[in-house]
Amino acid sequence: MHKRKGIGLIEVLVAVSIFALLVSLMTFSAGTVRRKAKQLICRSNLRQYSLAARMYVDNNEGHYPDAEKWLFKEGATGNPNRWHDKQFDIGKNNSLGGALWPCLAAKNVHVCPTFKTIAKLKGCQYCNDSIIKIEPQYSYSMNAYLGVGNHKKIETEDMVKKTHKIFLFSEENTWVIDGLNKTPFNDNSLLATKNGQNNCFATFHEAKIGETNKGYAYAAFVDGRVDRVCAWDKQDASYQLAWPLEKEN
Repeated sequence: MHKRKGIGLIEVLVAVSIFALLVSLMTFSAGTVRRKAKQLICRSNLRQYSLAARMYVDNNEGHYPDAEKWLFKEGATGNPNRWHDKQFDIGKNNSLGGALWPCLAAKNVHVCPTFKTIAKLKGCQYCNDSIIKIEPQYSYSMNAYLGVGNHKKIETEDMVKKTHKIFLFSEENTWVIDGLNKTPFNDNSLLATKNGQNNCFATFHEAKIGETNKGYAYAAFVDGRVDRVCAWDKQDASYQLAWPLEKEN
């Protein structure tokens, strides 16, 4: 009669290794699901912004809101902290709201969850060493060339050429990237110019860990679709998707 052998060290190590592998796979899968969910929410938010703009345009004889005053009534006041400063919470003080706010007030769609994470990690490069806590409230910017603001070029929808190629709302980084932009997110108005002189699309979506300068942004286009855009796609990529006329500026 043979005695039953116990579990050997090798078997234990193999079992532990398999268990560790399964845990890592589950963790990786859960992380991937969370990232995908955040991306989906961000795209959905932009879709809601697009619908709000559609409502505004239809009710205002085809006119766009002022690209600098669509969110905050006072426009570009020189305060770069409004997007994360609780005293500028329009939901608690509707008198602060700009032209598009009545179409957005009842919607919880103002912050992309990916941006919220990245902004807390990176901070606000344009906030002049402000001690105001980074708690993002608004993370989307309107194309500065649409509407009747300081950079007015297009006041009505029918003036936009190739509506499927011109963005209406998109996202920005809170930091500067050499060669892409000189001004990070500050006033919810994205002014994309040639040679990276002003703003550009964000680069934090779908980026590898530690490479938040090399990812994508999401954008709602004039024709209503939402898609990803890449600031690195080609020279002046942000400008090419912002400038609404056939003749370049």
